[in-house]
Amino acid sequence: TLSTVHAHLSDKSSELYHILQRIRTSDRSRKATRRLREVLRALRGTEAHRRDARRVKVASANFIGN
Repeated sequence: TLSTVHAHLSDKSSELYHILQRIRTSDRSRKATRRLREVLRALRGTEAHRRDARRVKVASANFIGN
């Protein structure tokens, strides 16, 4: 159901947020921080969940790739 999906995404968002807080302290992580913010922004849009899930996948791939 949508509420289950939303709860799952909220968990993921807070998880990513903590990672974001941790890496923000490092100057070399500026690009990574921006990527994670894009991922978080994509995770928040649950209305168009399928499209956003694809965006998250792409953003994650970019984050891992760089």
